[in-house]
Amino acid sequence: MGEYRLSWDQTFLNVAREFSKRATCLRRRFGAVIARDKVFLGEGYNGAASGLEDCLQRGYCIRERLNIPSGTQYETCRSIHAEVNAILDAGKKGGAEGATLYLCGEKGGKGHKLIDGVPCSMCAREIINAKIVRVVAKMANGRIKYYAMDELIEIADHFEQSSGEKQ
Repeated sequence: MGEYRLSWDQTFLNVAREFSKRATCLRRRFGAVIARDKVFLGEGYNGAASGLEDCLQRGYCIRERLNIPSGTQYETCRSIHAEVNAILDAGKKGGAEGATLYLCGEKGGKGHKLIDGVPCSMCAREIINAKIVRVVAKMANGRIKYYAMDELIEIADHFEQSSGEKQ
């Protein structure tokens, strides 16, 4: 006995971390997996849209060159976030309604150091709209974070609260 077996949440988080290694962003590498009933529905990583030159190909990140803080001015980024790519992928396979999204991120560059898996406000809105019912993320300290829907709603609403602007 005494053998250790991964839970399904840990297994899907490990797969999300592997997908993060496909990211083409120089700043942050995120991977996302959507699953329901132990079945993969969608996978994604952050990277430029198909056919567009990504930051790895260009050799630089425009956001870094312009000193744009993380979490702001998303429109200057060439990448589509991992969560959105996973939702789009799940849409090709029937959708993500009632599923769980698994999220794992690493700092760009060497070392692949974990960073907190927190969806941005735009991705939180996409997750809510896709009718995903659960988000499980790997945090920088290695622990697993389970996001309740009210937390996702708070994250989704953060832009308006922080900027005073309404979309």
